[in-house]
Amino acid sequence: HAENRKTEAERLHFLATALLNLEEAEAAETHFRTAEGLLQTLLEVTSDQEEKRYLDACLCRTMVMRSVALESLNRMEEALTAVTNAAVDHPDQNMVFCRKAELHYEMKQFQESVDAASRSIELDPSFHLPYRIRANAFYELGYYNEAYRDCNDCIRIFDGDIEAYFCRINILIEVNEIQAAL
Repeated sequence: HAENRKTEAERLHFLATALLNLEEAEAAETHFRTAEGLLQTLLEVTSDQEEKRYLDACLCRTMVMRSVALESLNRMEEALTAVTNAAVDHPDQNMVFCRKAELHYEMKQFQESVDAASRSIELDPSFHLPYRIRANAFYELGYYNEAYRDCNDCIRIFDGDIEAYFCRINILIEVNEIQAAL
């Protein structure tokens, strides 16, 4: 039965992801929540450590994606709660903290965004996205030097992040370095 539950949880996750891409956020959130429940049940009954690690990673990914569905439904507090619970359960997963930083930023909680992005960077300094999120939050807080540094780090890691270039231009304009921005 465990293998069937695992297959069903994976199917629900992929179905929910497809629904989210089709802008069917309510149905996606329901499927992510159901997949979460199945994965939690499987974790409780599985004794194989390798299988537990796999299921735990799936659960983490599903919790993060559920927060995306909740955000799409404008249920920001619920989205933040879902990702905060994921951070408690998965304190070593950079994507959880990156997502948490993103939500705090969207909710205009800029210092909390900086803190979560910093944790994500600590866990995986080779991932570009938390640098950009933190740069934007630093910018909103008026910490332009820190924001500029993070934009540069983001671009150094992934030079295709267009938003990091825009953030850097905004910083230069803000500090009256218009020539450098051009």
